[in-house]
Amino acid sequence: MIPRQRFLAPAALVAAFSCPAGAQSPPPCFPHDAVAQTLAEQHREKRAVSALSERGYVIELYTSEAGSWTLVLVTSAGVACLVDAGTGLQIDRARIGAPT
Repeated sequence: MIPRQRFLAPAALVAAFSCPAGAQSPPPCFPHDAVAQTLAEQHREKRAVSALSERGYVIELYTSEAGSWTLVLVTSAGVACLVDAGTGLQIDRARIGAPT
């Protein structure tokens, strides 16, 4: 049997992405695995960038070959919050430095 939260997560993610642009509500948060799976299955996005913030969060950027992207903040408890999403992603590879 599929856990109820797994079943509901994709619908909630779709609803989260359909909020009006000017809305100032807290970002929607879900279990990290559910976010990654939904982005892969419904948006064809894979994690392209992962970085540790100074406040201890993991920041992830998911991208697709079609140019869509999703920015996710992950807490130490494994909760992923959807910060923003968009289209038209362009990466200037000449300006990206190697991690130190």
